[in-house]
Amino acid sequence: MDLNIGEIAKNISQYGYTKIPDIFDQESLKRNFDFLNKNFQKGDDGQFPVFAKQIFLKALKFDFKKIQNSIELKKISNSLKFKNISDEVNKSSSELHMIDSYYSKKSNEDIITWHNDIGIREENFNTHKGRELFYNCSKSTIFNEKTNVSSRGLKFFIYLTDVQSENGALAIIPFSNQIVKTVTALILENKIPLTPYWSLSDLRTLVDKKNNKTLIYEKLGEEKVDAFIKQTEFINNKKNTTDFDIEMKKGSMIIFDELCVHRGSAPKKSDRLVIRYLFRKKLN
Repeated sequence: MDLNIGEIAKNISQYGYTKIPDIFDQESLKRNFDFLNKNFQKGDDGQFPVFAKQIFLKALKFDFKKIQNSIELKKISNSLKFKNISDEVNKSSSELHMIDSYYSKKSNEDIITWHNDIGIREENFNTHKGRELFYNCSKSTIFNEKTNVSSRGLKFFIYLTDVQSENGALAIIPFSNQIVKTVTALILENKIPLTPYWSLSDLRTLVDKKNNKTLIYEKLGEEKVDAFIKQTEFINNKKNTTDFDIEMKKGSMIIFDELCVHRGSAPKKSDRLVIRYLFRKKLN
């Protein structure tokens, strides 16, 4: 399949994600991913070696099948030009950071709650190490400063099962990547005090404060900020919503920026299985 890299990158930068239906047909799915069924029967950890050290450790354990599977999965990434897409989104050279299979058993609990992946968590806020890691990650991500840590990731989800609303679907709040990026930049510029904002509830509270909102308005405009506040009202009422669930068929793919606010819904009807690729900005 020929992918329009420019259009994909434009959608991710603007909305936080893009979806590509039916990137694999049933025959291709079986040929490329059927080995996963055997892995899960053996209680496999789902992690595939990417870096030389990881490959070496697998070789020491004589896990050559895992190495071979990793090679085949990398071929898929290369053929679909995942690195080129990531480079275009980041406007910088990126590298493959992780490949794994993510298996979620049928459950009434969300796979993960509403959050973004760069905001500092409440449990890390009062630790020097936690704040230092946040600043290093953020400077690399937002200002392209040279640090030894890169946080912003671009994730590629290939669905190996169907997902529906309230059944394993990923949910993303459109444009929220721009909100998170702006908030992080203002914190790094010492214009907004650092407070926890990993969770949607904390992020919304931070954005909705009068002084903060004025500064965010100046960078993003009132329309996007007010839309974000309105769209996320549900979280203050301790309610969930299906408004942003992205239903996908087996063999389809979604690519999303970890800066956006997202949530993995509960797989209430069936188990969920995805292959995930994570690309990050290449470190020095």
